[in-house]
Amino acid sequence: MLSKATIISALLAAAVGVNGHMHMTDPPALGASENKFTSSKDVDMDAPLAPNGSNFPCRGHLGLIGTAAGSSVAEWPAGSQQSVTVAGGARHNGGSCQVSLSEDGGSTWKVMKTFIGDCPAAGAPMGFTVPAEAKSGEAVFAWSWFNQVGNREMYMNCAAVTISGGGSGLTALPDMFVANIGNGCASNAEGSGDLEIPNPGKDVERKSSKSSPPVGSCASGGSPAPPVDDSPSPTATPTATVPSGIIPTPEPTIPADSPTAPAVTQPTATQPLNDGRPTGSSKTFDDGLYRPKPTAPARFAYRFRA
Repeated sequence: MLSKATIISALLAAAVGVNGHMHMTDPPALGASENKFTSSKDVDMDAPLAPNGSNFPCRGHLGLIGTAAGSSVAEWPAGSQQSVTVAGGARHNGGSCQVSLSEDGGSTWKVMKTFIGDCPAAGAPMGFTVPAEAKSGEAVFAWSWFNQVGNREMYMNCAAVTISGGGSGLTALPDMFVANIGNGCASNAEGSGDLEIPNPGKDVERKSSKSSPPVGSCASGGSPAPPVDDSPSPTATPTATVPSGIIPTPEPTIPADSPTAPAVTQPTATQPLNDGRPTGSSKTFDDGLYRPKPTAPARFAYRFRA
């Protein structure tokens, strides 16, 4: 019969097997044992985010910002080279990660660098550059991960940091990619390689031999795609067509006997006829020329193109 101590040890080992994945150790995350300001340790720090997104972002620790437990753990000058280290017991053959920064307390997250494949590296620091335009002051740093092997999950840890010597802000950078938390977007199917993160930004480190895109409504970094307008198009008003080669030329429609009709100019004594005969003639001459009496102009005339 197993002793009570043996049973407890087995249960603890099973718990570690279930929850033993990865978490950010440097900079030390909010709620992590490595963080000297942590007052209440998150015992599931290595676990992924809840499938329904209830603890997004930062595993629910964003509320620590502004308290002693959420004090800044690092000061990063804008434009400086920094790194993030992730440790744990189940790397899931790596995958794809992003490092992001929030300048508004966690409402928006802007991507500083994207790693496609071999992320997280096994205990090795992953380098990135803090953008020169990052705002000075308190900010929240985030590491997010989509594992290659295993359940379709999203991991995310956050840390409070301070930016110095900054610029106007990161509004021009892409949003952090979000999936697998009940938002209508899912990472690629298991066995299809590393996740090809859409809109990864300008700074991308690629160590993948095989990758594939996410599935579902993943527009704009994981937010639901905009609705498609399937309403019928307005019916076009039919227009008249003219036979090919015929160009209609409208003419005045004033009756010939109208008081406003233009007067017809008769030849004068100083105007010779085309055949050189005296003026005033209206007969047909031997040479076939004829001077017809004026008639009312036709309503329309057509010119035929060759």
